[in-house]
Formats: sequence, C-alpha cells, structure tokens
Amino acid sequence: MNLSTQLNETQHRIVTELDHNILLQAPAGTGKTAILAHRIAYILACRRAREKEILCLTFTNRACKELQHRLQELIGLSAQNVTIKTIHAFGYLVLQEEGKKNATVPYDSLIYDEEDCRHLLASLMPANYQKSPYLLKISALIEKIKKNTAAVNEPAVTHPDAYVFSRLVSRKYLSSLCENYNGTPNPRLENWLVQHGLALYRQYNQCLRQNHALDFHDLILQAHRLLQQPEIRARWQTRFRYLTIDEIQDTSDWEYAFLSPLFPEKNLLFCGDAFQTIYEWRGSHPDFIFADIKKNINPSASP
Repeated sequence: MNLSTQLNETQHRIVTELDHNILLQAPAGTGKTAILAHRIAYILACRRAREKEILCLTFTNRACKELQHRLQELIGLSAQNVTIKTIHAFGYLVLQEEGKKNATVPYDSLIYDEEDCRHLLASLMPANYQKSPYLLKISALIEKIKKNTAAVNEPAVTHPDAYVFSRLVSRKYLSSLCENYNGTPNPRLENWLVQHGLALYRQYNQCLRQNHALDFHDLILQAHRLLQQPEIRARWQTRFRYLTIDEIQDTSDWEYAFLSPLFPEKNLLFCGDAFQTIYEWRGSHPDFIFADIKKNINPSASP
C-alpha cells in the first residue's frame, strides 16, 4: 500500500503501528475515518489478521456505513467480512450467535430503538408528562434501575428493582434527575416519579416481554451477562485479534464493562476526544474510561 500520498506523518504512524495498543485522541475533522479504514487495510495487507478477526465498533449506524464505504474503496468487497458495528448491534450479534447454542438466550427478539421506547413510555404516562424532555429523563431513570438491578447480588433482596428504586430515592437521584434545563428543581415531576416510578418501570418491562422485545439497555446487559460465563467469554476473546472502539468518550459504563472482557491479548485502538463528551446524562464516564485505558497503553499523539 502506498500510504505516503494519502496520509500525513502522524496518521501514517498510527496506521502502521500494529504491535502496541493506541489511544487516539482525535477531534472532529482530523481524518479519523481515513485512519481507521487505512489501518484495517494495512493489517490485512501485512497478513496480521484475516477480515473476520477484525472488530471495529462505532457509535452510530451512519459512522458504520461511512467506515464500511471507505474500507470497501480500499480493499473491495472483502470489506464486508470485517465486523463493523455499533456497540448495540454487536451486543445483538452476541445474543444471536449464543442463542443458537443455548435455547434460554433470547436471540430472535424484536429490538426497540430509542423512538420505539419513547412511544412505549408515552403510552404508559399521563398526557402532561409525554413531552420529549420528560421522556428523556424517565428513560434515563429506567436505564439506571435496569443497570443497578442487574448488579444486585444480595440473596436477601427478594425484589431487586424495588430495592434499587428505594436507594435511588434516598440518595436524591430523582431530585437531580428532575431538574429543569435552567437548573431549577421540578418537585412536581419528582413527586410523581416517587409515587409511580417503580410501577412505570415494571409496566415498561412487562410491555417489552409481551411484545417479545428488547430495548438497547437489554442488549448490553444481556450480552454483558453472557460474557461473564467463562466458556462464552473465551469463545469471543479468541475470535478477534484487532479491536477498535470509536467515540470511546461517549461509551457508557455498562457498554465499557460489556466490551472489556474482549481486551486481553488484543491489539487495541481506542478513538475519542474527552472534550466532545455529550452523553454523560446516559451514563458515559470519560474520566474513568480514559484513566482505565491509560493503565494499559501508551497514548499516541493527535493526528
């Protein structure tokens, strides 16, 4: 491959570094997609891995399509054999493939996207709380309950969701959630959620089950749970040799926990920019994630 005419010196260094893990702190407009596509092509040209041994995770479907297109321009139709997915789509892939081996894994469920979930929530709520800002806050509450309920590991707790909800109330989580955009409190919404939040959460999950559906939170939580099983984890750990995660600063704590079992003995490339974080409201913790990444890799310069 003639990289010298297509990449600058720093980009060339990142593309051709195949022996060490990289933290690429790349703001928008720095040619990140070109770097990722050329690096995959270079890995293949050097025969360091086959297409199916490369996993690249991006944040949006649009970013997936753009990277797939750029890679196909470089290597042709074999680009289709490289696994390029959003994190949620990769979670679904894990559920699908493991479901074919285990009948208890729900691999053929409908997947509700964020708009589907908002419609479902709106159908369960009073008309005065069906506006988008309220739905975003209540969706965040449901995600918070799901994540914390999944983490409860106390045999004496017979109703983990009720236990988690009571702790969120006592720790003033609802108070912080129920703030208006100008930072003022919204006690009316808070009081409503204190009284009805747990029932709403249960109704929401019941509707998903009745419709044989999973939301995006379920995809990550169930895939994460599968990768805690040694046999399944080993299967996915050995499947890929090169792993890239884009927009790492917006990866939520549970998404990072889901993916981290894949890290050992991989060549890793993390792309992101801590100054562009926009999803802390949905559980991204860039300070923690960047600190954890830096324990194991030597950060590169920006391109």
